[in-house]
Amino acid sequence: SGDKVSRTLTGSDIYKYVSKFFASNFKDNDIEFSASDTFLKISIFDQPSRIYPVFINLVNNAQYWVERGESTPKKISLDTKKGDVFISDNGPGVDKDDLEQLFTLFFTRKQRGGRGIGLYLCKQNLQASGHKIRYETSQENKLLAGANFAIEFKGMKND
Repeated sequence: SGDKVSRTLTGSDIYKYVSKFFASNFKDNDIEFSASDTFLKISIFDQPSRIYPVFINLVNNAQYWVERGESTPKKISLDTKKGDVFISDNGPGVDKDDLEQLFTLFFTRKQRGGRGIGLYLCKQNLQASGHKIRYETSQENKLLAGANFAIEFKGMKND
């Protein structure tokens, strides 16, 4: 749903949107939300109504899991690496036994509030524009110790 008009979105636009959306949650739960300079400088041409919900869902999931993790401080970051955008956290990460089902409809490990449609819809939204999402399993590519989702944006520029 939402406006079907594509425009240039920058990493800075995305970071500001997500920061504003979760401001009180981050403050109340003492979560450090950051974006690297390289992330802030990216640009993609797409529909905001397609891209913003992806970031809202991924950051919402990260927030849920860092609150249940042992790490302090609790961190969620937006960054880039090897041409991909990373949404990373220092929560417990995804169990390797769950990786195959991660982007399937109705799969969830949340004890409350999860319906198992968020990651499925993220993948579908991104695929509609030719983008790809994956869960990063390689330790050398992870940016934080917990969950690391990598998005390959078709036509992404990094100024």
